[in-house]
Amino acid sequence: MLSHTYVMYWYRAECVLAHYNIVGITIKHVKNLPTDLLIDEHHSRLGRHKLHVCTTIGSNCFLGASVSTNIDYEHLVQFYGVFKDEILNIYPQYDAESINTDGFQSTSKTAASLFLKAQILRCFLHGFLKIKFCGTKAYDLYFNIIADKVWNCYHAEDKFIFAQRIRRLKEWTQTYVPESSFKTAVKTLLKRRIHGL
Repeated sequence: MLSHTYVMYWYRAECVLAHYNIVGITIKHVKNLPTDLLIDEHHSRLGRHKLHVCTTIGSNCFLGASVSTNIDYEHLVQFYGVFKDEILNIYPQYDAESINTDGFQSTSKTAASLFLKAQILRCFLHGFLKIKFCGTKAYDLYFNIIADKVWNCYHAEDKFIFAQRIRRLKEWTQTYVPESSFKTAVKTLLKRRIHGL
């Protein structure tokens, strides 16, 4: 049988977790505040209810985690806004320079509205997976070539080389890949990358 003192200790420990500013207890000095962030929703369940943990990461640290029951724009602004409020409490002039998202429209829109000056980057992996899912046996040969070319773009040493490789991949796709949902997925990824430069 657990003692009353033991049970109350853990009860108080659990209650007090919500009272702290996660950013404030993780980052001790303003100069260490990350300007490059990653935001994404972790999908989970509580019983029969679907939940979404809106996580914010920067400088290899979890800086925000808020639980939402919905992933529409209004909810995401509210729950990612918790992180923004916490970081502005530490440094009112803070603004992110870049925010990496998975490309989900509501997440990208939320990032852009919370941090107006930030460059929104869409995850290369999610764009690549979209291409993979659109491929069929008929496109196996094209997929292997495009997979190599896409990851060659990703590993570019700088923005100039990246843009150059994207243009070459776009030309190759236009010339050799027949019209299909597979080709559309490749073009969509390339269009997003070019607009993001």
